[in-house]
Amino acid sequence: MRRLLRLAKTHDIKKGEVLIMKDQELNALLLILSGRARVEANGQQRAMLYPGDFVGEMSFVSRKPTSADVIAEEPLRYLVWEAETLEQLYVRDPEMKDALQSAIGMDMANKLAR
Repeated sequence: MRRLLRLAKTHDIKKGEVLIMKDQELNALLLILSGRARVEANGQQRAMLYPGDFVGEMSFVSRKPTSADVIAEEPLRYLVWEAETLEQLYVRDPEMKDALQSAIGMDMANKLAR
């Protein structure tokens, strides 16, 4: 996990800023470190995201455009892994891909359970 964390870049945005826009092609995986973000589709709130939640993971995994907007509810700090960086890691360490996909699956299951 330390290797994975070293590959991430930390970003910050202010309350009200858009983290992801609907129909965006997302070539990165994001993870919230602090703050909350709301997921909106067709002008309606669909979910709230919290520290420890991945953002845009469905688009990242499916390689399809994002299905919703994600907006910071408060100042937000998050990690970003570029897809290309992760692909290079997977070549060197195929088990890392399995571990990350398992974490993404657990994250999706937790969101559905909320």
